[in-house]
Amino acid sequence: MPDRLLVLLAPDWPAAAAAREMDIDAHLPVAVFSGNRVIAANAPARRSGVRLGQLRRHAQHRAPGLIACRHDPSRDERVFAPLVAALEERTPEFSALHPGLLAVPVRAAAAFWGSEERAAEELLSAVTDRTGQELTAGIADALFTALAAARAGSRVAPGQDAAFLAPRPIQELHCPELPRWAGREELVDVLTHLGLRRLGDFAALPSGHVTSRFGQEGRHAHRQARGEPDPQWNPHRHETELAAEIRLDHAVMRADQLGFAGRAVATELLDAVAATGLRCSQVRVTAVSETGRRHTAIWRLEPGAGANDIADRLRWHVESWTSGAVRDQARTARPRRTGSAHSPEDTEPDGIVRILLEAVEMAEPLEDQPTLL
Repeated sequence: MPDRLLVLLAPDWPAAAAAREMDIDAHLPVAVFSGNRVIAANAPARRSGVRLGQLRRHAQHRAPGLIACRHDPSRDERVFAPLVAALEERTPEFSALHPGLLAVPVRAAAAFWGSEERAAEELLSAVTDRTGQELTAGIADALFTALAAARAGSRVAPGQDAAFLAPRPIQELHCPELPRWAGREELVDVLTHLGLRRLGDFAALPSGHVTSRFGQEGRHAHRQARGEPDPQWNPHRHETELAAEIRLDHAVMRADQLGFAGRAVATELLDAVAATGLRCSQVRVTAVSETGRRHTAIWRLEPGAGANDIADRLRWHVESWTSGAVRDQARTARPRRTGSAHSPEDTEPDGIVRILLEAVEMAEPLEDQPTLL
């Protein structure tokens, strides 16, 4: 039986990431633009009438004090790294699906903490206490349903995905949180014009009619609306797990050195994967400090991701891990009696001495099928 999923969602993440990095007050309206259209807006902006897809001038008319930010995918990743590091401290098994979105197989977590609800509370608290970022949680059988549940802050009972989804608006087929499901505006428009207002209305259509009218992507959305397990998120395992490793001559802390080392080991891994005729769709990264502390995370890679993308993620995540170590050591370090301040080495973090990358999942090169371990 497939494991149920706990989804942790940081709503409106591109807007939240911009506000966090630019230190914008939480009560101010913020919107992120790609080209000339809104792709994310925080709660104050939405309360003023800013909506996804709006033109910049319309958004600024709705919210005269709107802070407009250009979309920066690297910022989304960079600011998200501390949240991933915080979750990694509490559970070894999760996937960072996209900046702002995390998924945890819930069976083991529920067994450890006693219930699914308690597991969600513990993991939410772990991330919020460490980073200050509020998240919402959703639990369900299928990923699409768990994401919808996270928007509502709900737990869906086992076997009840279809019943939970049925009354929800058809617009939820479009999922800006995940690129794979973010291009469904046209499908939603057509369904709305056909008088289908709820996911249950769409789910009630015969599968054959949906496929003939809307193709495989429409069929996929139809399965999701019915609460069926998503075949695109089944584990895609291989007998051989490819890996690449680099052992550094000395402990490394500098961002440029981490980036250089990460690029080298990522190139080695991706070359090995390419030799199999496949592409790497999920990678596990392990960074080992000079004191033996291990930091591990699993990242999903979009089609076309290269060594530079992996190196950038590695650098941001290691910086997050080490800055967290500095804070922890600063709380517990005893000041040295060398004056009024303690010595810098009291809070000096570990450097990284080993980096291991593992291709834990592979897919066909032209196959854009996200899967979850």
